[in-house]
Amino acid sequence: MCSICGIVGMNDRQLIKAMNDSMVYRGPDDQGYFSDDKLEFGHNRLSIIDLSEKGHQPMHNEDKNVWVIFNGEIYNFIKLREKLAKTGHKFMSRTDTEVIIHAYEEFGESFLEKIDGMFSIALYDKKKRKVVLARDRIGVKPFYYAKFADKFLFASEMKALMRDNSLKMEFNDYGLQDYFKFDRKSPIKSINELLPGHYLTISIKEDGIKISGQIEYWRPNIKLLFYQDEAKVSSELGELLKDSVKQRMVSDVPIALFFSGGIDSTILAFFAKKFHNNTLKAFTIGTKDRNEFEAAKRGCKALNLDYVPILLDKDQIINIVPTAIYHLEDFDPRNVELCILSYFLAKASREHGIKVVLCGEGADEIFCGYRDFFPDYFKGGGIQQKEFA
Repeated sequence: MCSICGIVGMNDRQLIKAMNDSMVYRGPDDQGYFSDDKLEFGHNRLSIIDLSEKGHQPMHNEDKNVWVIFNGEIYNFIKLREKLAKTGHKFMSRTDTEVIIHAYEEFGESFLEKIDGMFSIALYDKKKRKVVLARDRIGVKPFYYAKFADKFLFASEMKALMRDNSLKMEFNDYGLQDYFKFDRKSPIKSINELLPGHYLTISIKEDGIKISGQIEYWRPNIKLLFYQDEAKVSSELGELLKDSVKQRMVSDVPIALFFSGGIDSTILAFFAKKFHNNTLKAFTIGTKDRNEFEAAKRGCKALNLDYVPILLDKDQIINIVPTAIYHLEDFDPRNVELCILSYFLAKASREHGIKVVLCGEGADEIFCGYRDFFPDYFKGGGIQQKEFA
């Protein structure tokens, strides 16, 4: 987890440093800045791939005409790098960040259609005096921005934008109807969220800046596929899962798992073991009255995982709520509830020297991990849950 931030339309070294420093916990391994006329970039790095100084950001191309700051991971960067090298692009590092630069040089703004990953990206084309800001397809990585009369601020977190004293601190109205329609507006009226699968551009002119609207570069291809052959469905799903996990196992630092012993995390652990030579740590969390420790312990034994239980008490959970809201930057009770256990899991992982974890969040809806997600026609029909699973 890194962080990015920037100012477009004016120069303010003091502000960009304050913005960057407010997110230093996201990237404690390195910090960097880039400044040009009417432009400031800031970056905090959590080193995952190519731990050397060659991974320092902001990163530039050979002639220093294209600069980038990046938070996330490009899963297909190795294949994309090979293709770009064949067309004459020269690489100075083993990072996925550098692939973004050369992909932009080769494909322009359509490079976003070529990369597969989770990311927030800010790219500066010095020749065109243009900034490209982009977010991954489903919005795994956060991206916020605020527009002013004379400038444009962006950052991985809202609290970085709040370092500008001229930002109007007025809460958005958030009613029951917003709760049920999953409204994406931020809690602060003057702060906007760059939507998943979208990008925007900013042209730097002599008399100011010109900001595009949010441009959609990807949307899910939603279609229902009906199969008669159950074996074919199982085989295709298995290949998709295997390839997805394999892509996420590329790392120069240790990898671990958030593991409950349930359907989702067990499937993930099964495939992760295929692409990892060492024993994976499996972090499991719960309270005295509510936990999945026994299931997790059995799963760890079967898959030869290093079982790491984390026992919480109610006071720990209650006391961490303000901290969870601070880091989550959201007061939606659904998100806060999910964030609390993830916070303790991440904290324990870091204490064990782990920077990268795989987790099965969201898979319950696909694999019917809980009865609440299971369709009514399976509950009372001829197909039982255990048969379906």
